[in-house]
Amino acid sequence: LGIFIADASGHYIDCNLAAHEMIGYTREELLSKTIQDLLPPQEIESVTQIFLKFIEDGYLKGEFNLHRKDKSVIPVLLESVVMPKSKLVLTFCSDITNRKLADEKLRNQLVELQRWQNVTMGREERIMVLKDEVNDLLTKLGQPLRYSNREASGEDK
Repeated sequence: LGIFIADASGHYIDCNLAAHEMIGYTREELLSKTIQDLLPPQEIESVTQIFLKFIEDGYLKGEFNLHRKDKSVIPVLLESVVMPKSKLVLTFCSDITNRKLADEKLRNQLVELQRWQNVTMGREERIMVLKDEVNDLLTKLGQPLRYSNREASGEDK
């Protein structure tokens, strides 16, 4: 669990080992950064607005992306509070990369299962129609039915 402490203007003033290792900076490098320095460029404006509201409200919890020193981006869960007397920002940060990858894998599996269900359901319905058609043709030819009504309707399963 990374722990960051920043002042009200967003400059980091302290962090634990997990925090700077998660971001890939040395402690000294991280303490020369601001919260904005760790945001992906396309998210700076929206997160800055969230940060300003957070300074007013005093509490924030949410998922964000952080820019690591190597320029990779990691998804994190942040929970931040403004310390009342000092106005320092205390942030607890968890890397949720593995959770995000697992979520994506589950979403992909669900899509594949839904696709197979649609294929299978279509196949089952087609088989019932074909059994009915075979029975209709046998009836027209005066021959005994090949499938019972239950089999043709799929109730046999």
